Amino acid sequence: MFYTTPVLSFSGNNFRFSPLSLPEDSHICPQCGSDHVVQLAGQSTPFCSTPIQNSSMLESEGDHVDGNQSARHANEHTDGIRSSPVLEAATSAEESAFLTAQASSFFTGDDRGDASSLSTEIHGKEELAGSYRYVATGTPPEVQAPPAGRSTPNDDLDLLSEDYEAVDHRLQLFLDMEVFEEEEEELHSFLKMSAVKFGEPAEVPSLLVVSNQRIYFLEMTSETHRGQLSDWLQKRDSHPIMELGYLEVGLASQSIHMEFGGVAYTLLVRDSLRCKRFFGLLTGIVREMAHKSDSKLKSISTTRLSPQHHLWPLVCEDIQADVEDGQLQFFYILAFVLQDDVWMPLTVLATRETLYLLREDHQWRRSSGGLPAEEQPEPSSGGVAVLETLPISCVSAVHLWPSDRRRMDVQLYDETVKEERTWCVRSDSGELLQGLLAWVTAQWEAMFGVKLNTKRHEGGGGA
Repeated sequence: MFYTTPVLSFSGNNFRFSPLSLPEDSHICPQCGSDHVVQLAGQSTPFCSTPIQNSSMLESEGDHVDGNQSARHANEHTDGIRSSPVLEAATSAEESAFLTAQASSFFTGDDRGDASSLSTEIHGKEELAGSYRYVATGTPPEVQAPPAGRSTPNDDLDLLSEDYEAVDHRLQLFLDMEVFEEEEEELHSFLKMSAVKFGEPAEVPSLLVVSNQRIYFLEMTSETHRGQLSDWLQKRDSHPIMELGYLEVGLASQSIHMEFGGVAYTLLVRDSLRCKRFFGLLTGIVREMAHKSDSKLKSISTTRLSPQHHLWPLVCEDIQADVEDGQLQFFYILAFVLQDDVWMPLTVLATRETLYLLREDHQWRRSSGGLPAEEQPEPSSGGVAVLETLPISCVSAVHLWPSDRRRMDVQLYDETVKEERTWCVRSDSGELLQGLLAWVTAQWEAMFGVKLNTKRHEGGGGA
C-alpha cells in the first residue's frame, strides 16, 4: 500500500501540487492523521505539513537554499515540470520542524505570525525554478531583537565604514526621519571627523553627511556610538550642494576645507587615506552639479605650501637650497600630543633639521561675505602658534607601543638647558605615524651615521 502525497511544484507563474507515492512505512502526522507530508532530502523521517506542538525553529544562518542545485535535480527526473527548491533543515530525534507552503512564501513556526518567514526573489520567468533564493528574514523567538533605532549594549555604530551601499539600518532610518530635509533625498556618503567652523575656534567631533542634494553637519556629543542616535547625534548645519563655492583638500591630504558663501568649515580627518577617498567621492557629486546654472562652485583645489601659507616660514627657515630647487622637504601630521595627562589636538612638523610642536588655527575662509572678487582679501590658510622647537639631533630614542600602533613616544634631550622631555604622539592613522618615524629616523641617522635607538614599550598604550 502507498500513500499519495502532494508535492509543491510550479509551471510558469502558477504553483501546484503533484502526487508522489510514498512507501507504506512512511510516517503519518500524529496530530491529525494526515498523510500530506513533505519528504526532505537527507531526512529519514518525513516532515509533516501540519504544525506539531513544541516544534523547533529553522536556524536562520543555515537555511539558505541553492535554487540552481534544486533545478538541476528536478531536470534529472522530469522534462515537463520543475520542482521547487528543497529546503534543508537540521532536526533532532525528539523535535521536528515543519514547513508550510503558501503562495510564493514559506513560513516556519506555529503560525503565519511567526518571525521566521523565508522570502523569495524572482529574477525572471524563464529562470523561475532555478533562480529562487531563500533568506531567513526573522529572529528565533528566544532571541529578542532590540527596538528600532536602538543597539545592543556592545554594538557601537560603525562610522568608519566606507560601504555606503550597505549602511547600518539604524543610521539610515535616523537620516530619513530626522535629518534629511528634501523630498526624494538619498544618502550619498558620510565622514567621521572633527569640524572647525569659521568664527568658532573649537573643533567639534562631527559626522558629515552628504546626500544627493545637501551636505549636513551632525555633532557627536558622545564618544560611544550606541543607544538612540538622537541622543548623541545632533544636526547643527546644512547647506545645499549647489551653494558650495570652494572645496579644497588640505596639506598632506589630512583635512578638507569647504565654503558656502561666507560660511566656511575645515574638516580635520587626520587620516590621509580616508581623506583622499572621501574627497574623491565628494568632488564626484559636486562636479555632476557644477554645470547647472544655479551652481555657486568657483574652484576645487589642493593646498600647496606657498609663501602665503602660514607654515611657509617654518619649513623654509633652514632649507633655502630646497626653496631654490622647488623641492620642499618636510613631514606634516595632524596628531594628538599628551599634555598634562590630556591628549591635545596639535600638529607635529618635521623638517630636515628641526622638530616643531604647533597649535594651528584651522578657522579661515577664502571669501568675505558678499564682497566682489576684486575686493576679496588674499587667500589665507589659518594661523599657527609654535609651542616647542627642537633640533632633530636632540632625539635620543623612540619608544613604540606594540599594543597600540597609533602611538609613538619621542624621547628628546635638550643640551642647551640639560633637560630631557618626551613627546607622546598619537594619530588616527597608523600609516601616518609610521611615516613620522621613518622621517625622523632618516634625518637623524644621516646626521650621526649610526642607528637611532628604537625601543618597544612593554606596557599598555594608555595615557
